[in-house]
Parts: sequence; C-alpha cells; structure tokens
Amino acid sequence: MWRRTHTDEAKNKISNDIINRNKNSKWMNNGIINKFVVDINQQELLDLGFIYGRINQKPTNKNTIIINNGSENKFISKEELDFYIEKGYTKGSIPSTKRGTTRGKLAIHKDDKVKFVLPEKLNEFISNGWIKGQKRRK
Repeated sequence: MWRRTHTDEAKNKISNDIINRNKNSKWMNNGIINKFVVDINQQELLDLGFIYGRINQKPTNKNTIIINNGSENKFISKEELDFYIEKGYTKGSIPSTKRGTTRGKLAIHKDDKVKFVLPEKLNEFISNGWIKGQKRRK
C-alpha cells in the first residue's frame, strides 16, 4: 500500500506542469530577497520595486589576491595590491604551523581509554598500569 506509484497519466501531468511553470517563471529580486515567480505575479513585484535577475548571495574570492602582514590573511582586489605592499603586507597566506597533536607521540591504553604521550613520559605511564599501543577492537 505504501509503495504506490503514479500512473503514466499522472506522471505526464506533473511533468507538463513543471515544464510550463518554468517556462513562464523568472527570478526577481528587490536587492535583499530572491524570488522565483510565475508570469502572473511578476507585474505586482515590479510595482513593489523588484527587478529581474538574482542576487549572488555567496561571497566569492574570485579575482582576488591573498596577502598577509604576518598575523592575518586578507583577500584584496588586484588593483589594491600596490597600496597594501607599501603598508608592509606580503603576497600569499601565512604558512600554517599547526601540526597533528599525535605527531611524535606514542599510543598507550588502559581499560577503554587511549592516550598519546611523548616517548620520554612513556615509562611513567607504563608504571601506572598503561599498556603501550592501541587497544585492539573486538
């Protein structure tokens, strides 16, 4: 009962409705809101100050350059590059110094807990009942 499908007639009707709706519809915006409207409602929205087209709401870094001053990265247009270079900025982003927290550490486990410790502290944990390596899963 819950696996019913549309009849061929219903599928054609749905398909034609979608095609006709999209043929007579356009995107409109008022500078803040995008609306996909049917031909009938377009004049009402034009009277309210809407215009045809969509607002690009996604910020984009297209046609920009990344610069940094040693503490922050900034995206600027290509025309602004000389201005920021004079202020002491350099082209490119700040190199990341973040490394994985387990780099150079050894895994130890006790009961259901797993820790990563520095090699010089390994003996201290082993004397407290910790076992070197990760616990095997069942």
